Amino acid sequence: KMAAAGGKAAASAILCTGRQALRRQPQLSLYNPERSMSTRHPLKLDQAQRDQLLRPLIAQGWVLDAQRDAIRKQFQFQDFGDAFGWMTMIALRSEALSHHPEWFNVYNKVEVTLTTHDCAGLSLKDIEMAKFMDEKGGA
Repeated sequence: KMAAAGGKAAASAILCTGRQALRRQPQLSLYNPERSMSTRHPLKLDQAQRDQLLRPLIAQGWVLDAQRDAIRKQFQFQDFGDAFGWMTMIALRSEALSHHPEWFNVYNKVEVTLTTHDCAGLSLKDIEMAKFMDEKGGA
């Protein structure tokens, strides 16, 4: 019991340390600066941003879902442990950015959909999250 309790405490300490480290990272301004702090919402990507920012993501396997104004991708890992570890890393980053993916996991596969509900479509938050997922992701 002592070893299990110690393991849980160590895991909790690592998780807290990870959250603190992510919160200290400089953040891009993803919001409309003309809105007040209480109603800040990300801006939907305009056509020029879409042309520039989505092209490299599509080349990396992301698929545009025009009906939802979202992007989707399936990541594949060696096994469930690798998939779950990646999801945990993404969850910590998501909390730091206050932007959470829609995802579905079965064994070594994780299907991800990114869209920004606050602006009813794609925003810079989705681009940032997709790049991070690709950087840390599986096949």
